[in-house]
Formats: sequence, structure tokens, C-alpha cells
Amino acid sequence: METDESGKKCLHGNFKKAIFAVIFITTVVIYLISIQTADLPTRVAWISELDVVNPNNVSRIPSTVPQSATPDKNNGSHESTSDKSMKSQTKASTSDKNIGSDETISDDHKWITFHSNLSAFRAESPDVYETLPSHFLDTHRSFCWHNESQVRCLPAVYLAGFPKCGTSDLYEKLLLHPQLVSQNKEPQWWTLRRFGYDGRKATPFSNYLTEIAPPHMKPDYLLLDGSTTLAWFQYNWHNRYPNLDEPPYHYQDVIREITPGAKILMILRDPTERLWSDYLYFSHEKRSVANDLKYEVSAEIFDVSVRTLTEAFSDCVVRDSLRRCCFSAQFYKRARALAILPLSLYACFIPDWKAKFGDQLKVVSLEKYSADPVAVLEDIFSFLELAPMPRQELAATIMSHNEEHANTRRKGDLQNGDMLNGTRKILKKFFGPYNEELSKALNDSSFLYP
Repeated sequence: METDESGKKCLHGNFKKAIFAVIFITTVVIYLISIQTADLPTRVAWISELDVVNPNNVSRIPSTVPQSATPDKNNGSHESTSDKSMKSQTKASTSDKNIGSDETISDDHKWITFHSNLSAFRAESPDVYETLPSHFLDTHRSFCWHNESQVRCLPAVYLAGFPKCGTSDLYEKLLLHPQLVSQNKEPQWWTLRRFGYDGRKATPFSNYLTEIAPPHMKPDYLLLDGSTTLAWFQYNWHNRYPNLDEPPYHYQDVIREITPGAKILMILRDPTERLWSDYLYFSHEKRSVANDLKYEVSAEIFDVSVRTLTEAFSDCVVRDSLRRCCFSAQFYKRARALAILPLSLYACFIPDWKAKFGDQLKVVSLEKYSADPVAVLEDIFSFLELAPMPRQELAATIMSHNEEHANTRRKGDLQNGDMLNGTRKILKKFFGPYNEELSKALNDSSFLYP
């Protein structure tokens, strides 16, 4: 009997231990599940935000503007319904919003807006959001704030554009106005230096702020960033986001979010002439770097390159979206392509800037600028709401700075003559549909480039 009793006690004790073990294991499992699922909405949102490109919903034909968003009929923006509804909130109710929140704060140009489609950018450059204030100084025309004993500023004007379109000349002439300031034409921080490249370390956001603005920013100064690559460049995005069909964000989204009241300037050139100039200029550079006197530059080689590139791009838009082709790495390798074709396809990029910035975007043509720089500069100064400069003084100052006209061909390139007539016909036909879409987006027939 004693043996039976002891056996029962032992069995009862083991049963209790088993129950406790089950309870303990269940508790641990529930806790672990709660940890894994706590940030599930965030992770699901992240995936949905990155995987937003459906090639079936994006234009594949040259006659249609890339449809990254649906423009708002009232102001040309492409905000979601939730973004619009949140703009009804007052400044008083949103002044304490945290940096990095996925909410639109206000449409006022002095208030920073935050949208959920820029999670990838935030993950890449958290120091931007750690540095930015919740509100810029109302006393300054540029986007400035107090940082301890200093005033830091972000540009109020961006001169974006494309190679060989006259941006360097326009940048220099813009700085003739006493209210436009810049210490560095192309800091390239947004598009390149924040990543680090060619073995160089990534440049902190604080360095950009120090480099771009003069030490003492007067309230009426407009800070200018002339980094033309903002319009089109996406550094190494294929390797950074190998599972995406196109970059997860674009710089018009970044600039619009951080400084919503900024104004954008662009200068364009006949795309056919731009491509030829691009070929001559960068082929000369490659020959100089390689110290290869046998590196031949000629209209005949350019013709072969054009035929190859236009055929490859036409094939690309048949099987992929226009956006994917415009950002495809295969068209940006100068050593193989000799000239970068997408940089003459302005309709790949500018309609998105127009959709985002509306009337805050001004696009001028190199042809008009070369013919009458005074009139174009006066128009730009008016667009930027700057005090007008006396016309005669402006003209005289321009002439004193005109050592060389915008995009005048170098003496070494003149010996190459012009492109072949057959090449020109191919390019005019190829660029035609894209120019039509650009002209429609800007409501300006001068960009048809017949």
C-alpha cells in the first residue's frame, strides 16, 4: 500500500510539473509572437511602399507621359486622398508633430510635410530628419532655422537639368542678382555624396548645409543649389533595390517633402543637339583620361551609336515600362553607349516634376536663353519674386561675363563637323513623340523641337 501511495504522489507531482511546463511554454510562445507581430503594420507598409511599381499600369509607349501619379486638376500635385484630408488640420494642432511622422502637416511653404512613400529615403539618410526642424524661420526667404548659435539653411531654389544644356552658364548669370547666393554650384549631396562613391566616405548632411550656404544668410537671400543631377540621376539604385523595377522614390518627392515651397528651374536644349554635344564632350574626356590618341571621335561612329541606342530603347519600351527603361543602367554606361540617350528624353522626367511642383517649376529653353539672355533672366527673376535689376545694368553685366557663350563647342570639337544628316533624321523621328508629351505637360509648343 505504501508503494502505491508513493507512486500516486510521484505521478501527481509529475502531472503538476507537466501542467506548469505547458503554461510556461505557452506564455513564452505568446510573448514571442507578440514581439514578431508588434511592428507588422510597419513592415507591411514598408513592403507595399517599395513594391509600388506595376509595369502594367505604367505607359509603355512613347506617346504617353510616364504615369507615376495622377495629377490633381487644381494644382498639378499628385497627393493621395488621405494627404488632402490631413491638410485641413491647422498649424496649431500640428506644430508638435514629430520629424519623420507619415502625416502631411500643412500646405504652407514654411511647414515640412511628410509622406509615407519616402520610407526608403528616410532609411538611407536618417541624419536629414534628425537635423531638420519642425518649422522654418518666417523671417527668411530660404528654408532656415536656428541650430544652437548658428542659422542653417536649405535652398529655396534648385537648378536641375541635363548635361550640355547650358546649366553652368545659367547658374553663373543667376548669381548676378544680389539676392541669389550659393557657395557651391553642384554639391551633388542628394544624388551622390550622401552615399559615398568611388571609395569615398559618405558625406554627412551637416557638411552639405555648411558647404551650400554663406556664413551669414540675410533674410532676403535665396539660396541656390545647382546640382543638375536632381532631375534624373539615381546612384546605383539597381544594386540598392535589386527587386524593384524602378527607384523607390525620386528627388522631386524628396525636395517637395522637405522644402515644399522651393522653386525649381530647368533649362533644356533640342534633344538631338544635346545628344551630339554630349557625345563630343564626354568622348573627348574619355580619350583624355585614357591618354589614347587613337580613340576616334567621328560623325560616323556617333551614327552607329545612335542606331544601336534608339533600337535598344524602342525594344525596351515594348517589354518594360517607360520609367524602367528611362532608369535602366544599360543606357547610362558611357564606355559602351558613347552618349546617354535617356538624358535627351525629357518626357521621362519633367512631367513628374511638373506634377509635384506645378507652378513652382519653370522650364526655359537654351535656344531662347542664347538669343535673349536678358529677357530670360528677367523672366526668371520675376518667377522667383526677386527685385528687378535695371535692364541696361543687367545687359552690361552679362556682356562682361560672356567670355564664352553657353555650350559653345570647344575648338577641338569643331574639327568633327556636324552629325550626319541621316543621324539627325533618325533622332528627330525618335524624339518626336517624347517631345510632344513634354510640350503637353508644360503647355508650351516651343519644346516640340521640330
